[in-house]
Amino acid sequence: LALTSTGDVIHTLPEIDASTLRFVVASVAPVVSDDGTVLGVTGAERFVTDVLHEIVLPQAWRSDSFIRVIVPKGDSFVVISLQNMEDGTIDWNAQVEQEKFQDASEDFQHLYQQVKSSGVGVMDYVKNDQLFTVAYAPIGGMEASIVIWVPHDVIASKAIAEENVLKEKTALNALTIAVFSVIVLV
Repeated sequence: LALTSTGDVIHTLPEIDASTLRFVVASVAPVVSDDGTVLGVTGAERFVTDVLHEIVLPQAWRSDSFIRVIVPKGDSFVVISLQNMEDGTIDWNAQVEQEKFQDASEDFQHLYQQVKSSGVGVMDYVKNDQLFTVAYAPIGGMEASIVIWVPHDVIASKAIAEENVLKEKTALNALTIAVFSVIVLV
């Protein structure tokens, strides 16, 4: 694969590492001398699931939100990995099935164009009549991007809960000030 490169780093689709039985993505490139002679190849592998497991969402969001590493291919995204993915139990020579993600919405088209152009951003996204906040960013040196979907109602419920706590604290502080004012006046 690296020998077919024009000198750029090439990233593979996920494969299963034979020694660890974990999902990996390899980054490979040719090693070329000053006169253009190919001397060999070099590369490195990264465990895909480790990247996703390092992302920490607020506890209240975890069950309703989802994180994907995706690559734009054709007119859809190929899902490289999901946050709930586990590895280490798959036969090393098993074929990894690539999940595809696509819909006909304008939101999908906008997200697709942003990811394809290595964009970074946040947008509203409607899927199956549910409104999401979607954050996306490219993964350095890869075609892939990480995309996080969080339902609006999950974000709103946290904001409402925080507002209620603030109201309770404000009321308690006002009561405390009133009691101290009465004590000072007496």
